[in-house]
Amino acid sequence: LESRGRDASGFAFIDNNQLKVTKAPVPSSHLVKSEAWKNLNLPKIMIFQTRMKTQGDPKNNMNNHPLFTKEGIAIVHNGMIYNDKEIFSGKIKRDAQVDSEAILGVMAKNRKNKDFIKNIFDSLEGIFAVAMINQNEPAKLTLIKKNNPIELYYNSKDDILYFASEREIMQEALNLRTNYKRGFGIGEESYFHYEMEDNHGMIINENGIESYKKYSPKYGGFRYDFANN
Repeated sequence: LESRGRDASGFAFIDNNQLKVTKAPVPSSHLVKSEAWKNLNLPKIMIFQTRMKTQGDPKNNMNNHPLFTKEGIAIVHNGMIYNDKEIFSGKIKRDAQVDSEAILGVMAKNRKNKDFIKNIFDSLEGIFAVAMINQNEPAKLTLIKKNNPIELYYNSKDDILYFASEREIMQEALNLRTNYKRGFGIGEESYFHYEMEDNHGMIINENGIESYKKYSPKYGGFRYDFANN
Protein backbone atom coordinates (compact mmCIF):
# COMPACT_ATOMS: atom_id res chain seq x y z
CA LEU A 1 0.00 0.00 0.00
CA GLU A 2 2.99 2.33 0.34
CA SER A 3 2.37 3.82 -3.12
CA ARG A 4 -0.68 5.53 -1.57
CA GLY A 5 1.48 7.51 0.88
CA ARG A 6 4.70 7.40 2.88
CA ASP A 7 4.10 9.98 5.63
CA ALA A 8 2.54 7.51 8.10
CA SER A 9 1.00 4.04 8.29
CA GLY A 10 -1.08 2.00 10.69
CA PHE A 11 -3.51 -0.84 11.27
CA ALA A 12 -6.32 -1.71 13.67
CA PHE A 13 -8.23 -4.82 14.73
CA ILE A 14 -10.32 -6.13 17.61
CA ASP A 15 -8.98 -8.72 20.04
CA ASN A 16 -11.17 -10.12 22.85
CA ASN A 17 -13.66 -7.29 22.28
CA GLN A 18 -10.90 -4.68 22.69
CA LEU A 19 -9.78 -2.33 19.93
CA LYS A 20 -6.06 -2.54 19.14
CA VAL A 21 -4.40 0.23 17.11
CA THR A 22 -0.80 0.48 15.92
CA LYS A 23 0.36 3.49 13.90
CA ALA A 24 3.45 5.65 13.46
CA PRO A 25 4.81 8.49 11.28
CA VAL A 26 6.79 6.01 9.15
CA PRO A 27 6.27 4.35 5.75
CA SER A 28 4.54 0.96 5.83
CA SER A 29 7.78 -0.73 4.72
CA HIS A 30 9.18 0.31 8.13
CA LEU A 31 6.02 -0.54 10.07
CA VAL A 32 6.05 -4.17 8.90
CA LYS A 33 9.53 -4.54 10.45
CA SER A 34 8.21 -3.58 13.88
CA GLU A 35 7.66 -6.07 16.71
CA ALA A 36 3.95 -5.18 16.74
CA TRP A 37 3.62 -6.54 13.20
CA LYS A 38 6.02 -9.46 13.49
CA ASN A 39 4.26 -10.77 16.61
CA LEU A 40 0.77 -10.31 15.22
CA ASN A 41 -1.64 -13.23 15.02
CA LEU A 42 -3.90 -12.30 12.13
CA PRO A 43 -7.43 -11.57 13.37
CA LYS A 44 -10.70 -12.03 11.50
CA ILE A 45 -10.99 -8.35 10.50
CA MET A 46 -8.30 -5.71 9.99
CA ILE A 47 -8.17 -2.22 8.54
CA PHE A 48 -4.99 -0.58 7.26
CA GLN A 49 -3.86 2.76 5.86
CA THR A 50 -0.77 4.39 4.43
CA ARG A 51 -1.02 8.16 4.66
CA MET A 52 -0.05 11.00 2.39
CA LYS A 53 -0.30 14.18 4.45
CA THR A 54 -2.84 16.82 3.41
CA GLN A 55 -3.88 18.28 6.77
CA GLY A 56 -2.35 17.68 10.20
CA ASP A 57 1.31 17.01 10.99
CA PRO A 58 2.17 13.27 10.90
CA LYS A 59 4.60 13.79 13.79
CA ASN A 60 1.50 14.15 15.96
CA ASN A 61 0.42 10.51 15.89
CA MET A 62 -3.18 11.50 16.69
CA ASN A 63 -3.36 12.78 13.10
CA ASN A 64 -2.43 9.42 11.64
CA HIS A 65 -4.78 6.61 10.72
CA PRO A 66 -6.52 4.57 11.92
CA LEU A 67 -8.36 7.23 13.91
CA PHE A 68 -10.28 5.93 16.90
CA THR A 69 -12.55 6.86 19.81
CA LYS A 70 -12.53 5.95 23.48
CA GLU A 71 -15.66 3.88 22.80
CA GLY A 72 -13.65 1.55 20.55
CA ILE A 73 -14.56 2.72 17.05
CA ALA A 74 -11.73 2.94 14.49
CA ILE A 75 -11.77 4.24 10.93
CA VAL A 76 -9.49 4.73 7.98
CA HIS A 77 -10.47 7.40 5.47
CA ASN A 78 -9.36 8.22 1.95
CA GLY A 79 -10.58 11.59 0.67
CA MET A 80 -11.24 15.09 1.93
CA ILE A 81 -13.85 16.53 4.33
CA TYR A 82 -14.46 20.24 3.75
CA ASN A 83 -16.74 21.12 6.67
CA ASP A 84 -14.77 19.58 9.53
CA LYS A 85 -14.53 22.92 11.34
CA GLU A 86 -18.33 23.18 11.34
CA ILE A 87 -18.65 19.66 12.76
CA PHE A 88 -16.43 20.63 15.72
CA SER A 89 -17.91 24.11 16.27
CA GLY A 90 -20.26 22.93 19.06
CA LYS A 91 -19.83 20.62 22.03
CA ILE A 92 -17.98 17.94 20.07
CA LYS A 93 -14.25 18.34 20.69
CA ARG A 94 -11.48 17.18 18.41
CA ASP A 95 -8.29 15.40 19.42
CA ALA A 96 -6.28 16.09 16.27
CA GLN A 97 -6.16 18.41 13.24
CA VAL A 98 -7.12 16.08 10.40
CA ASP A 99 -10.38 16.56 8.50
CA SER A 100 -11.03 12.80 8.72
CA GLU A 101 -11.76 13.23 12.41
CA ALA A 102 -15.08 14.83 11.44
CA ILE A 103 -16.35 11.35 10.54
CA LEU A 104 -15.90 10.24 14.15
CA GLY A 105 -17.39 13.55 15.29
CA VAL A 106 -20.59 12.86 13.37
CA MET A 107 -20.80 9.38 14.89
CA ALA A 108 -20.35 10.80 18.40
CA LYS A 109 -22.97 13.48 17.80
CA ASN A 110 -25.61 11.01 16.61
CA ARG A 111 -25.01 7.99 18.83
CA LYS A 112 -28.73 7.29 19.32
CA ASN A 113 -29.52 7.24 15.60
CA LYS A 114 -29.30 3.67 14.33
CA ASP A 115 -28.44 4.58 10.73
CA PHE A 116 -25.06 6.21 11.34
CA ILE A 117 -24.19 5.81 7.65
CA LYS A 118 -27.09 8.12 6.73
CA ASN A 119 -25.80 10.63 9.28
CA ILE A 120 -22.44 10.65 7.53
CA PHE A 121 -23.99 11.28 4.12
CA ASP A 122 -26.28 13.96 5.59
CA SER A 123 -23.59 15.77 7.60
CA LEU A 124 -20.31 15.64 5.73
CA GLU A 125 -19.34 17.77 2.77
CA GLY A 126 -16.58 16.21 0.75
CA ILE A 127 -15.40 12.94 -0.75
CA PHE A 128 -14.74 9.82 1.24
CA ALA A 129 -13.99 6.13 1.20
CA VAL A 130 -14.25 4.88 4.78
CA ALA A 131 -13.65 1.55 6.48
CA MET A 132 -14.82 1.17 10.09
CA ILE A 133 -14.62 -1.41 12.87
CA ASN A 134 -16.28 -1.26 16.28
CA GLN A 135 -15.29 -3.25 19.38
CA ASN A 136 -18.95 -3.42 20.38
CA GLU A 137 -19.69 -5.26 17.12
CA PRO A 138 -16.43 -7.15 16.58
CA ALA A 139 -17.72 -9.37 13.77
CA LYS A 140 -18.66 -6.47 11.48
CA LEU A 141 -16.83 -4.39 8.89
CA THR A 142 -18.44 -1.23 7.49
CA LEU A 143 -17.47 0.33 4.15
CA ILE A 144 -18.79 3.73 3.01
CA LYS A 145 -18.17 5.24 -0.41
CA LYS A 146 -18.76 8.70 -1.85
CA ASN A 147 -16.77 9.81 -4.90
CA ASN A 148 -13.69 7.79 -3.94
CA PRO A 149 -12.95 4.20 -4.98
CA ILE A 150 -13.40 1.05 -2.92
CA GLU A 151 -12.34 -2.07 -4.79
CA LEU A 152 -13.01 -5.56 -3.43
CA TYR A 153 -11.73 -9.05 -4.06
CA TYR A 154 -13.43 -12.12 -2.63
CA ASN A 155 -11.40 -15.32 -2.41
CA SER A 156 -14.06 -18.04 -2.52
CA LYS A 157 -11.53 -20.81 -1.81
CA ASP A 158 -10.22 -19.40 1.48
CA ASP A 159 -13.35 -17.31 2.25
CA ILE A 160 -11.44 -14.02 2.59
CA LEU A 161 -12.59 -10.56 1.52
CA TYR A 162 -9.93 -7.99 0.60
CA PHE A 163 -10.53 -4.30 -0.08
CA ALA A 164 -8.40 -1.35 -1.15
CA SER A 165 -8.59 1.93 -3.02
CA GLU A 166 -6.83 0.41 -6.05
CA ARG A 167 -7.50 -2.94 -7.67
CA GLU A 168 -3.90 -3.10 -8.92
CA ILE A 169 -2.54 -3.06 -5.35
CA MET A 170 -4.48 -6.21 -4.50
CA GLN A 171 -3.61 -7.89 -7.80
CA GLU A 172 0.09 -7.34 -7.11
CA ALA A 173 -0.09 -8.39 -3.45
CA LEU A 174 -2.14 -11.52 -4.21
CA ASN A 175 -0.18 -12.32 -7.39
CA LEU A 176 -3.34 -12.41 -9.48
CA ARG A 177 -3.36 -13.01 -13.23
CA THR A 178 -6.37 -13.23 -15.52
CA ASN A 179 -6.73 -16.68 -17.06
CA TYR A 180 -7.72 -17.04 -20.70
CA LYS A 181 -9.37 -19.78 -22.76
CA ARG A 182 -9.88 -19.44 -26.51
CA GLY A 183 -9.08 -15.74 -26.13
CA PHE A 184 -11.72 -15.10 -23.46
CA GLY A 185 -10.88 -13.92 -19.97
CA ILE A 186 -12.25 -16.53 -17.54
CA GLY A 187 -11.38 -14.91 -14.24
CA GLU A 188 -8.59 -14.88 -11.71
CA GLU A 189 -8.78 -18.41 -10.27
CA SER A 190 -10.82 -18.33 -7.03
CA TYR A 191 -10.77 -14.51 -6.79
CA PHE A 192 -13.77 -12.43 -7.81
CA HIS A 193 -13.53 -8.67 -8.24
CA TYR A 194 -16.24 -6.15 -7.32
CA GLU A 195 -16.31 -2.36 -7.43
CA MET A 196 -18.40 -0.75 -4.71
CA GLU A 197 -21.02 1.62 -6.14
CA ASP A 198 -20.91 5.33 -5.40
CA ASN A 199 -23.01 6.75 -2.53
CA HIS A 200 -23.38 3.34 -0.90
CA GLY A 201 -22.79 1.85 2.51
CA MET A 202 -21.98 -1.81 3.05
CA ILE A 203 -22.02 -3.74 6.33
CA ILE A 204 -20.37 -7.16 6.31
CA ASN A 205 -20.72 -9.66 9.15
CA GLU A 206 -19.45 -13.20 9.69
CA ASN A 207 -22.19 -14.57 7.40
CA GLY A 208 -21.50 -12.19 4.52
CA ILE A 209 -23.19 -8.98 3.40
CA GLU A 210 -25.63 -7.83 6.06
CA SER A 211 -26.73 -4.71 4.16
CA TYR A 212 -25.82 -2.82 1.01
CA LYS A 213 -27.72 0.42 0.72
CA LYS A 214 -27.73 3.50 -1.49
CA TYR A 215 -27.84 6.96 0.08
CA SER A 216 -28.58 10.47 -1.20
CA PRO A 217 -25.85 12.85 -0.01
CA LYS A 218 -26.93 16.24 1.24
CA TYR A 219 -23.79 17.87 -0.17
CA GLY A 220 -21.98 17.51 -3.47
CA GLY A 221 -18.69 15.72 -3.66
CA PHE A 222 -16.08 18.26 -4.70
CA ARG A 223 -15.52 21.85 -3.61
CA TYR A 224 -13.81 24.25 -5.99
CA ASP A 225 -12.29 27.45 -4.61
CA PHE A 226 -11.20 30.08 -7.10
CA ALA A 227 -8.92 32.95 -6.07
CA ASN A 228 -10.00 36.45 -7.06
CA ASN A 229 -7.46 38.44 -9.07
